[in-house]
Amino acid sequence: VHLALQIARDSDGAFDITIAPLIELWGYYGDSPRLPSEEEVQACLRKVGYHHLMLKNSSLQKSQADVQIDLGGIAKGYAVGQAVEVLKREGIFSALIDAGGDVYGLGKRGGDMWKVGIRSPRGDDILGYVEIEDLAVMGSGDYERFFIQDGK
Repeated sequence: VHLALQIARDSDGAFDITIAPLIELWGYYGDSPRLPSEEEVQACLRKVGYHHLMLKNSSLQKSQADVQIDLGGIAKGYAVGQAVEVLKREGIFSALIDAGGDVYGLGKRGGDMWKVGIRSPRGDDILGYVEIEDLAVMGSGDYERFFIQDGK
């Protein structure tokens, strides 16, 4: 949570873990996504904003009772980072960690860098490859969480 709040501050709120009410409003937590009205969105936005959260002595405090958090935007990357630290502690310095598309290339694969394919968001094709060593590759887009309403 500390890291998520730091990223929220550094990005001036472009990344914000208090987005849970909006995700719920759009129906992305369930099986029935929908397009909410402008009024619903504006009402929901009153519950969103990292400035509603304060971290004090490992305790998270909210300035409003209806503020909710969603760590989905940072959890996998954090988990991958923790896995890298465990591997290093255990003396493993060459591994490819893949957590559902969030990939970290630890060291080299033999003498070569790890080669990671970048998938096309609109198909199954590979757009290209990146070579990594002690680096992470993570992507995000509108191609996995979306819905079509009235042909749009």
